[in-house]
Amino acid sequence: MLGNMFYVGIEFNLHNMTGNTFVNFFILAVFEIPGSIIGSYCTDKFGRRLTSAVFGILSAACIILTIPFIYNKWAIVALCGISKSFIGGLFIGIYKQIGELFPTPLRATAYGISGIVGFASTVAVPSITALGATDPRITYYFLFGFSLLITLFSSLVPETLGLPYPQTIREALLIGKDQSYFSVYYKGKVRNLFKPVIKNSDQEMKAV
Repeated sequence: MLGNMFYVGIEFNLHNMTGNTFVNFFILAVFEIPGSIIGSYCTDKFGRRLTSAVFGILSAACIILTIPFIYNKWAIVALCGISKSFIGGLFIGIYKQIGELFPTPLRATAYGISGIVGFASTVAVPSITALGATDPRITYYFLFGFSLLITLFSSLVPETLGLPYPQTIREALLIGKDQSYFSVYYKGKVRNLFKPVIKNSDQEMKAV
């Protein structure tokens, strides 16, 4: 939901940007290409969770830097384009995690429901961008808040890279049970940074 609101918010905010609207839209679209390529590589190399969290905070940093350059058309477009590219890469990690967190019988339903809810949340975006008519900085403050929340919530999702696809609900519920919050994907495995890995016990399996 937050990712969709951020992504659509940048595009809907074009009318508040200085410069030519069509040129701005073209530049924002071009920035998505390297973002998708880099995002696809990083999610497979460093994990979905870490990539999403890092891309979220980088997107927030780029979008808040627009405030000092609010009336510089080229700086605004460039910073928004870079921020949008990070969100595009983050989306790749999210879409991969959806398929890897839900069991096979529910995977298609999970994609459908999450997509509908995500796009439904964008109904609030036009009202947010309309606030930029009085002060263009207001919209960017909202986008900055969205990026920070994206970073927080994406860091709470378990790492799924390298794990087998769950086939049952019970298997899906066990994903992330042996991961700490401060864990990273390193050399093909999820490594907990501050505590040893605790394997799922037979009692926990039976309880689930």
